[in-house]
Amino acid sequence: MDTALSDGLLSGGAKAVAGFVNNVYSVYSRSMLWATVNRLIEGETLQQAIDYGLEVYGENDIVWYLNQNTGRRPHAAASYPIIQGDGTARLTAPGTATNSAAEQQTPAAA
Repeated sequence: MDTALSDGLLSGGAKAVAGFVNNVYSVYSRSMLWATVNRLIEGETLQQAIDYGLEVYGENDIVWYLNQNTGRRPHAAASYPIIQGDGTARLTAPGTATNSAAEQQTPAAA
């Protein structure tokens, strides 16, 4: 697995990077993305949000595909979400992050 892209994002300051291993069915990835983002907005951690999507849509895209009852064979290798970095990362509202640029520039009261 090539982690160059996620490694670059993490070294640039990202707390976590989520993605998929292998080629992924677009409907599965869209559904997982939608579920994950909505749960992040509700305050869950990245890991909790992805776990919710896995409960709803299946542990990988082949499980999801087989549940669609298409009668066709799925692709050969399953795709599943992975997290690199801090799985406990949460979304933060602008200006509320610890040591944000705005907080660092605010002069201390005398």
